[in-house]
Amino acid sequence: MLHLELWDSVQSFDAYWQAHPDATFALGEPHLLQSPYHWGSPDLPRRHGQNGVEFYRHTFFERYEEAWVPTDRSEMPVSFRWPSYAGVRIINQGTSDPENEGDRTKYTNDTREEPGCIQFEQYRSIEFPVHVTNLELWTDPRIYDYHYLNRILQRQWGLLTRPAGSSTPIPRVNGENGFEFYQSSYYALVDGVWQPENEPERMVTIRWP
Repeated sequence: MLHLELWDSVQSFDAYWQAHPDATFALGEPHLLQSPYHWGSPDLPRRHGQNGVEFYRHTFFERYEEAWVPTDRSEMPVSFRWPSYAGVRIINQGTSDPENEGDRTKYTNDTREEPGCIQFEQYRSIEFPVHVTNLELWTDPRIYDYHYLNRILQRQWGLLTRPAGSSTPIPRVNGENGFEFYQSSYYALVDGVWQPENEPERMVTIRWP
């Protein structure tokens, strides 16, 4: 199962969380999504991917000259590049006809077998069946670079076959379609505040925006 939330600002989420400090998630109590339950409980183990709570500053990306760049160019610095040091989390929201989806089995299995692929899963909304979300997680930035550049070559050589589906765009009922890229980090509740589960990722003297 997948639970997605998008808030218009950090302040809005802060106000919500402070008003509902004991809030539960659609997937269950927050502690069930944290270590040591990343691979599911003994009675409900995961076959692929990991459980967890993730927080990101929302940014849409688009392809530009064979690279992914922020859709809003004002979010992309020109004179420097931020370091990439963690796993690469990709969220791709789109729409498709549930009755004309096509068989994704080979495409999915081939991707999962690539080195460094931790997760490659597609979810379909229960409430709005035309909504689909694809989650990817790769071990590190270099591994994802190899994967993506290899896919470009496969397309150029006609070796990549994507699952068949409807070519007619299907409108969303809620939210927006788009690609999102983030540096992966799982979060845990520490004294009522969401902080990275991995303690070396936490800082006391600096709070990054």
